[in-house]
Amino acid sequence: MSEEIKNPLTDFESRRSLALAILCSRMQLKPRAGQFLGGLAVDRNPLSEKQTNWFLDLMDKFSEFDQAQRLPKAGDE
Repeated sequence: MSEEIKNPLTDFESRRSLALAILCSRMQLKPRAGQFLGGLAVDRNPLSEKQTNWFLDLMDKFSEFDQAQRLPKAGDE
């Protein structure tokens, strides 16, 4: 049985998992972004429009970062 993927913008546990994944990655974050993600990991309240947009931006940056980390580096074969 496959596990259903839930929307991290509306599902707290999915949001918490993604926020923690971003925090635990080696992606460079500004202090305010780190504080914001930490808050998302503990606050069950719905996101405001501004928070949603910021989280979407961080998710996009994390996706690009994660993909770049998976690319072979020069000299790796």
